[in-house]
Amino acid sequence: MESTEGLSKIFIVDDEELNLKYFKRILSDKYEVITTTNSGNCLHIIKDVEPDIILLDVHMPVVNGFELCKLIMDDDEIKNIPVIFVSSLRTPEHVKIGLEVGAVDFIGRPINKVETFARIKTHLTIGNLQKELAVANNKLSTLLTTKTKEFHKEKALKEKSNSALLESEDRFRTIFQSMPEAIIIVSVETDEIIDANPASSMLSGYPYNELIGMNQKDILQISNEINSENYFQYHKNFKADADIKISFNTLICKNGENIPVQNSNNTILMEGDLYNFAVIFNLSDQKNFEKELEKAKNDAEDYSRIKGFFLANMSHELRTPLVGILGFSNILEEEVSDNGLKYMAHSITTSGKRLLNTLKVILDYSDLENFRKNPNWTKINLNEIISGVVESFSDIYKKQGLEVITKFEKTDIVITADKTSITEAISQLFNNAIVYTQYGSITLGLKTEKTEDTNYAIISIEDTGVGISEEKLNSIFEDFRQGSEGYSRAYEGLGLGLALVKNIIDLHSGEITVESKVNEGSLFKIKLEIKTENLKKIQSDTYYQ
Repeated sequence: MESTEGLSKIFIVDDEELNLKYFKRILSDKYEVITTTNSGNCLHIIKDVEPDIILLDVHMPVVNGFELCKLIMDDDEIKNIPVIFVSSLRTPEHVKIGLEVGAVDFIGRPINKVETFARIKTHLTIGNLQKELAVANNKLSTLLTTKTKEFHKEKALKEKSNSALLESEDRFRTIFQSMPEAIIIVSVETDEIIDANPASSMLSGYPYNELIGMNQKDILQISNEINSENYFQYHKNFKADADIKISFNTLICKNGENIPVQNSNNTILMEGDLYNFAVIFNLSDQKNFEKELEKAKNDAEDYSRIKGFFLANMSHELRTPLVGILGFSNILEEEVSDNGLKYMAHSITTSGKRLLNTLKVILDYSDLENFRKNPNWTKINLNEIISGVVESFSDIYKKQGLEVITKFEKTDIVITADKTSITEAISQLFNNAIVYTQYGSITLGLKTEKTEDTNYAIISIEDTGVGISEEKLNSIFEDFRQGSEGYSRAYEGLGLGLALVKNIIDLHSGEITVESKVNEGSLFKIKLEIKTENLKKIQSDTYYQ
């Protein structure tokens, strides 16, 4: 095991084990990744681990991501740890809620690895800068307090310690003059600048003699970008120390250029008068980096949309003529008497149906991927849907000699869902079971399960087919992945079916799991929440059809 010492810590909370394994796989090379599926018992873990950043799923069974984020923000011990939401439901409303409860970002699924790394790296960089700033501010505050005490003590005893006072002033002046950040000392009463270091002149363009006596409001103005830039929004309420005030301003240079700056100031007492000791940080590089990051994010989103439109258009353009070809091949197969021609017509029909099914999967998947498929949320009867799917495949599984068993509870189970997509998910799993089962049986089950105060519908599809090897189980829900791959694979398909099913179940805030052994068969389970008002009566007795 590689050492994680010195790596930034990322704490991930997601009730889906597959999501956690995926994040570990892509992040563990560069970060120390700590995960948990229990959203209701992770605050103490956060305090023990002290992560540098937290990734939260939105929909979790015990405490959802928004509630957990609010709990984190309300805890003074951990509230400064940046939180990023990760969810397939990246709607404007969800993003708005996430930012309102204290998150700094919102990553949508499916995960874009490059974008995810960029976002995490940006917020880790920001967090590290703030930690360094806090340390620097504390050191500076301590130094200022020490020097102020020394100053007044030496003044009271100046007859005995005049040389020590002069030495202390020289040390302070050396530090003041050599600081790389711009520093100005401003009268609290008049707002006039009474002193400035060389870095102030370099940043503003004003010579020292012009800075002295200027009103600080003439060169430092409240920035209009505070409410629009993520970086500024994140730091708006940050305080490194109770005595240090942080604001974000626009520095107006002598040549008219406007520079975004962070102003960290502390009130000090000198010779009986109050002054603001202000350290000014140039944020131009940070702002440019954020603009580049925003552009990269927009470019990635544009690419994703274009890809989806291309797939959808190609599917539509190819499907229309293909349906015509299938119609004529069916007529030829029925009308011609020559066995050779009949065989060729049958081959055209078989290949055409395979291609038509492939196009259908691509179209459905591209719709989901680009969020262009608007779910029609209605109450649906799962018993009727499963029975309908079984009936639609009856000719195929009967021709293969397979036994199909349905195992339902006595009372119908009704949930709120998108009927078309749920039917598609069950059809894909049932079709896979038929394709990968040469002989034996397929069992479709439907039951209820209760966890604490939540009721769930459990849909299971179990076959006695070829099964899936253990090393493939973690990747079968990924795009273009199959149990057998390569040109020598034994079964047809693009490897998008299970990825489509996973997207549909994620859209419904559900879970899908798989258990399988080679040459023994596979068991897929879908877990969907049942709203209390939809559950008529739960009985444990079952019957078989």
